[in-house]
Amino acid sequence: MRLITIPEYGWPRLSAACDRDEPLPTPLMHAVYLACVAVIATFAGSLLNPAYSVMDIVVSTLAAALGYLGAGVAAVLIAAPRIQTSARLQQYVPRFASAACLPVLASGVVNVVPFHLLGVLAAVAGVMTTYWSALIGARDLLGLEGQPRQRAAQLIALVGGAPVLCCAVILWLL
Repeated sequence: MRLITIPEYGWPRLSAACDRDEPLPTPLMHAVYLACVAVIATFAGSLLNPAYSVMDIVVSTLAAALGYLGAGVAAVLIAAPRIQTSARLQQYVPRFASAACLPVLASGVVNVVPFHLLGVLAAVAGVMTTYWSALIGARDLLGLEGQPRQRAAQLIALVGGAPVLCCAVILWLL
């Protein structure tokens, strides 16, 4: 929760857990767990919308699955290999990618409210928070500074945010 709400406190804790080899979910599963919560929230919000047909519920749930699960997978499998750091810290890059995209994935929980403009606004706020979280994580976990730090944060926000924003717009247009 700290990585989502107050990244300034969450990243040092995650860095310490990685340094001590504490048992953590795999980087991919770290993001997928929260993405599944967003998909379930979207499904529930679709069920609560009296104007939705069964087809609308299916389409919105599939859009959420593609958007939120796709964002988590893309951050870990597409963005992470493009981030370079010291050889000693390179093993933490997938963990950084999954943890940094958590705020944009958490924005999907808002979809439980069947007012989809709110979902678009939450997605935009999630992308901005993901960028901020990635800036902090790139410094704390990967030891990046300056341009490499900004590029890593931009890459995570773009790759993790684009599928979620597309999903939010699709839900809004339904």
